Amino acid sequence: MAHTNHRCGSTNGGDFIARTRRVRAALVVLGVAGCVALAGCRREAPVEEAGADAGAATQVRSLDFENGARAILVPVPGAGRIAVTTFYEAGFLDEPAGMPQATHLLEHIVVLGATASYGPGESVEALGGAGLANAETMPDFTHYDFVTTSDALEHALSIEAERMTSLRITREIVEQEAPRCAAEVEFLQDNPMQPLAKFALVAANQAWRHGATETALRSGMESFDLDRLRALHRAANAPASLTVVLVGEFEHDEATPALERTIGAAPARPALHREPIAWDAVGADARITWDVEARALLLTWPAPASASERLALTMGGATLLERLSRDVRVQAFTTFTLASNIAWPVDTLPFFVYATVPLSETAEDAAEAIARVVEAWRTTPPDDTEMRNLQEAARTLGAPLQPTAEFVRTQAATLVASAGVSDDYARSVVLLNTAIQNGVRHRLTRGHAEALAEVAAMDAAAHLAIRAEATTPQRRTFTRIEPIDRGPFPED
Repeated sequence: MAHTNHRCGSTNGGDFIARTRRVRAALVVLGVAGCVALAGCRREAPVEEAGADAGAATQVRSLDFENGARAILVPVPGAGRIAVTTFYEAGFLDEPAGMPQATHLLEHIVVLGATASYGPGESVEALGGAGLANAETMPDFTHYDFVTTSDALEHALSIEAERMTSLRITREIVEQEAPRCAAEVEFLQDNPMQPLAKFALVAANQAWRHGATETALRSGMESFDLDRLRALHRAANAPASLTVVLVGEFEHDEATPALERTIGAAPARPALHREPIAWDAVGADARITWDVEARALLLTWPAPASASERLALTMGGATLLERLSRDVRVQAFTTFTLASNIAWPVDTLPFFVYATVPLSETAEDAAEAIARVVEAWRTTPPDDTEMRNLQEAARTLGAPLQPTAEFVRTQAATLVASAGVSDDYARSVVLLNTAIQNGVRHRLTRGHAEALAEVAAMDAAAHLAIRAEATTPQRRTFTRIEPIDRGPFPED
């Protein structure tokens, strides 16, 4: 998730921001060396239902609660701590008309707002003893992360349950956090690469779903309607939207009751209903201006109906991104590119290529260069190396990553050497990275065992046929995103 980990702001200014950026830097290191690369992690069989083998203390288990929440438990004997990540199925692509960044603002409020038992900022401090309490909003999900111990697990989970059930959304917390959400956009805007893919999708969602031609990501959040924010939170953070991932040292017969008494006890309520984007109505060309001093584009293709085809395209996006990164013309016209991958899967999201374009270049020239690479990718069979990677991913994605204590130790040593953090902190980051990766894998593959098997059995011709059908120029939408002061768009 190296491209997607700019995180939320602080309770009290610089200390928390510095802590957040240190986590981000550590996760980038582990994106290369850690469990995301699959090396050194034990690959388990598909997750067992709880109770299938109660005597196996190290067995990976899943739990389903009556309120719709789910949990994945990945024990790591000897780890000395527990990483917890909670995934909610709501993100930027679920934002209402006229409320860009609403889910991001909610993320900040969940982390820093008051609940029934905690005042503003108190719950994150209670969870942040390891310096790792954090959160991130993505296009179609949001996750919250913290590290705790077996003795403190139930208390930490009770805080998460309160965030679901008794969050206080007030004008004061909105006015406090709205500028910090805007500051994240500005932070990336001021980066020479301008890696603004997430925020470009915030703007694009307003165009695709709501027909907007102009949107603001750096202003206006302070005046969002509180009742609309509360309604969005009730749906987006409903138990039925939640998957909890535990990775670390715990006993099943202690962790399971703790989850049942906290997450499982939250009252059920309707989860967010997500309508598909009406791509026929969007058409071949979409345009929107934003209050960001950056030019961006998205080339998108509607997600296929078949789960196996969506998975094949999701996995194939990594190879397309490699080709884009090697293409001289694409690099000449862009500063940052991103394509579909397992953290940005083809489902709610279309199959996509994103690019930031320098203001000295045109979106049309950049799109033409990208389209040439896409056309070569969709008409050339995957080579042997790509096929091995695709088949390996399809065979292993359905099983959680379960690191050993030795793996945690060696990866922590790498992180200590490269990032200058303490060993204790580094071990927590390794476990947290594994929990995040397991959440990403679970939401991608849940209920798709047959589709994964189909992808694992595909040959190069099958992958080529899917790409050739799904990513034709005729199915493509070209979305231009321009600074407001550089509009309106010229007529084609």
